[in-house]
Amino acid sequence: MMPKACCAAALIRPYPCASGGSERDPRTLSSMHSSAEKRRRAPAWEHPLAQQQGFVLVATLWFVALLALVAVIIGGWVERSLGRATALQDRITARSEMIGAVNQITFLMLTSYFSPRGLEILTREDLAGASPMDVFGFTPRDASQFIGLDDRPYRLGDVIIRLQDDHGLYKLNFADLDTLGRLLAEYGVSDEDSAVLDDRLLDYIDKSPLMRLNGANTDSYLRAGQPLPRNNPLLTPWEAYRVLGWDDYPKLWNSPTPFPEVATVRDIGGLNPNTAPAAVLRSISGLDERAIERLLDYRANQWILNELDLERATGVALPVSLAQFSFFPANSLRLALLSSRNPLTQILEIRLNPLGPRPYRVDYRVERPQTAAERAVLDRTDIPTLPLPGDIPFSEQGSGSAASRSVE
Repeated sequence: MMPKACCAAALIRPYPCASGGSERDPRTLSSMHSSAEKRRRAPAWEHPLAQQQGFVLVATLWFVALLALVAVIIGGWVERSLGRATALQDRITARSEMIGAVNQITFLMLTSYFSPRGLEILTREDLAGASPMDVFGFTPRDASQFIGLDDRPYRLGDVIIRLQDDHGLYKLNFADLDTLGRLLAEYGVSDEDSAVLDDRLLDYIDKSPLMRLNGANTDSYLRAGQPLPRNNPLLTPWEAYRVLGWDDYPKLWNSPTPFPEVATVRDIGGLNPNTAPAAVLRSISGLDERAIERLLDYRANQWILNELDLERATGVALPVSLAQFSFFPANSLRLALLSSRNPLTQILEIRLNPLGPRPYRVDYRVERPQTAAERAVLDRTDIPTLPLPGDIPFSEQGSGSAASRSVE
């Protein structure tokens, strides 16, 4: 406690006394008053408590922003996952519909018959009243329905399907310089380059170790760092891409109608003018563009049965060689299937195999990205529905199961 004398003096003097009775320095007291005054006059944000509250506010805002960022990331991930799941579901649905369409075509190939105009579609009553000439396809009935085999599109449910007769395609395993050169010219390949590609294709197929003038042997493939030739016939038309030098011509593979889709690897002879594409018709010696246009117009209304009909259709007397033409479809078809739910086009070849363990076989199956021309076909509304016999059930929802039961 302060002495009473000091306390009494404090009532008289403005400066208090220390505990030892001595007076404080006036400058010290002035400094104390100034500090107190500054604290009283300082802004609220400079107060220590206010600074702590500000730090908490900033930390809270950062935490909320971080939570918002995490929510956006999770939302985007969920949205992308749902999009991928939806796309996968669409592709599964499209694949199921394609399987159903293939089964329907296979069933028709096994239960119907071919004629010069295509695959005849007869009901049970038509078959019961058909003669042997009808059944073997020599006298197609005008009133009956048929499926064209010249790669025209048909709609089956949500699937667009095109059927191409193998007799109407170029026989790639039996290529010769004359016809192959004219076909390759459709894709911008010069005559000189065609001679090189032809020799290399034959060397790829040939078992002989000898090399043609413009060909390529095993050493050539080793130097180029490419897979070695199989020295066997091509298994699919797309195998030609592995032949040395063929991959140097992108138009062969990236055109609206790629080269593999106008060729076949079947060991069958004769070209069917009823089903051959225009590019393949141009490979025939003696046919110019005007003759090909006349032929296409002619076969749109009636079929060509022999060389005389072919001459009448083209207006040109062709130098026909033995087995150059076949006016009847082959026992194998190339199918191309499109769907708006699947970005890939499925291509496969089905061959009837009556002497084998199964009545048919699939020679190959290929999937490739859809072309711009194919996407345009999917948007068309004038594509006819694939003809089906009245006693074959088909529904857009259950096409796969119904067709599977029919084939089985």
